[in-house]
Amino acid sequence: MGFDAIVIGAGPAGSSAAREIASAGFKVGLFEEHKAVGVPQHCTGMLSVRGCQLLKIEVPDHVIQSRPQKIRISYKNYSLEFPFKVYVVDRSRFDGYLAEKAVEAGALLKTGSRVRGIKRRNDEWIVSVSGDGEHESKLVIGAEGFKVLSVEWVGLDRPRDDAVCLQYEIEVPHPVDQNVIECIFGSDKAPGGYAWIVPIGEEMLRVGLGVRRSRRSPSYYLKKLLKERFQEYKIIRKMAGIVSVGGPMTPSYTDGYMAVGEAAGQVNPLFGMGCLSSIACGRIAGKVAAKALKKGDTSARQLREYEDRWWDLVGRNYILAMEIRNLLESEKGQKIIKSVAAAYRSGSSIGKTILKVLSMDPSLLKYALSWSRIKRIAYY
Repeated sequence: MGFDAIVIGAGPAGSSAAREIASAGFKVGLFEEHKAVGVPQHCTGMLSVRGCQLLKIEVPDHVIQSRPQKIRISYKNYSLEFPFKVYVVDRSRFDGYLAEKAVEAGALLKTGSRVRGIKRRNDEWIVSVSGDGEHESKLVIGAEGFKVLSVEWVGLDRPRDDAVCLQYEIEVPHPVDQNVIECIFGSDKAPGGYAWIVPIGEEMLRVGLGVRRSRRSPSYYLKKLLKERFQEYKIIRKMAGIVSVGGPMTPSYTDGYMAVGEAAGQVNPLFGMGCLSSIACGRIAGKVAAKALKKGDTSARQLREYEDRWWDLVGRNYILAMEIRNLLESEKGQKIIKSVAAAYRSGSSIGKTILKVLSMDPSLLKYALSWSRIKRIAYY
C-alpha cells in the first residue's frame, strides 16, 4: 500500500502530525506498535493550564481526573506553595482522543503494527511493518518516543540523558486534597530528578519519581517516600518508564524524514514534561509535511522549516532549561533554592520572589533577564 506520509507512533506527537497532514488532504498511515493507543500508560499526566492556553491545545473534560490550583515545592526542611493551575489527565484516554482526531481528519490508524525498518528507494521510503508487509511512502515521521529507532535508521543522532521513572496509583483511607500537587526535590528523595504526589480522585493519588544517574533504583526511593508520607495505602496500579531528558536534537530532519516529540528530544529537560511540547511540535511537523507534499519536494532543504519553527518554540528554551538544571544541581543552586524558600511569603508572587533572589547575585542576572523564557519552561 502506498502513502503520502507514514507516521511511526500514535502518541501525542505522532497523532498531531498525522492529523495536520490528513487535514490537508493527503493519505497518511499512522502506525502504532501496541494494540491500543496510550497503553501501557507511563506518564503522570500533568498539563499546565497556561501551557494549554498558550499552545491552543484543547483538553476534553472526559480525560481530566483532577484540576489542582496550586503546587507545593518541598526541599529538605523548606516548603513553599503558590498558585499554578494544572489539568491532571488520564494519558491513555487523552492519547486515544488525539488519535481519534487524526482518524476523523482522514488518517489510517493501524494498531499492533510495529515498524521494523525503513529504507530509501529513489525519492521514497519502503517501510517494513511486522505482519503487514512493506509500504511505500514519500515522507516518514518518526514519533516512537523514547525507544525511537527511526532516527538511527536515517543516520541521525540524538543526545542521551535518561530519567528512569516509577509511579504507583494508590488508594488511601481518607479524602485527599484535590487542589494541590506536591513536587519533592533533594538528592535523598530523587537524585537527579524529583518526586511527585498528584491527586487523581477523592481517595486516589499518583505517587512517583524520576531519577538520573542514581546508584539506587527508583523503587528504593519510592518505597521510602511512601513509608514517610502514608501510614496506610493500597497500590492499585504500577507504572514505569524512561524519559529522554538529554535536550533537543539537531538536526531533527533529513531527506524525506522528520523526528518529532520525545524522539527528537522535545521534552522539557528540567521537569521531564513532554506532552504539550510534543503536540505543538507534531502540529508544526504536520504543516511543514503538507507544504512539502503539495510542492512535491520532501528534501532536507524543504523540511528545514520544521526545525527552524520548533527550535524557536521550545528548542532555545530547553537549552536554557538544561543550564538551569545544571545550576540547581550545584552547591550554588541549592543555596538559591533555600534563599527563595526563605524569602517567599504566602500570597506573594513567586516570580517576584525568584527575581529578587536572582538580582542579588551578579552572576545570576542573565537568568533574571531571561525570566519570560523561564516562565515558558514552567508551562511546557
